Amino acid sequence: MTLTLGQWIFAGIIIIGVIVAVICLVWAEEFKPAIITLIIGTIIIAIYLGGLSWYNTNTAGGARNYKDYVSNIENGLNRSVDIYAEDGRQIYHYDGKIDIEDNDGYILFEDENNKRHIIYYGALDTVIIEEK
Repeated sequence: MTLTLGQWIFAGIIIIGVIVAVICLVWAEEFKPAIITLIIGTIIIAIYLGGLSWYNTNTAGGARNYKDYVSNIENGLNRSVDIYAEDGRQIYHYDGKIDIEDNDGYILFEDENNKRHIIYYGALDTVIIEEK
């Protein structure tokens, strides 16, 4: 299932809440409300997990969110970085697994060898970053 860590944590909180409610009802010997709470809680959790999984795989915003999460957890994605000067000549190229931090006027990333790259570019340069 394609969920981010935050989404899993929230699902865990819901699951724990349902379990606590059911245990409290069983302890109070309220078996019928306990069964109803368990059924409704299971339905809510299934809808929540299914809905978030659908959102993360079938919407552009969800896919971007999930891709950012994967990049952060796995220390980057396989990408290529190319910078071209205004006259079209290539002035920088990098291939590898990187997680990019974009800032105004420069790109910051660390490569697979934990070496930091800070690439400054001009106002007329073109920066192309592609995922492989």
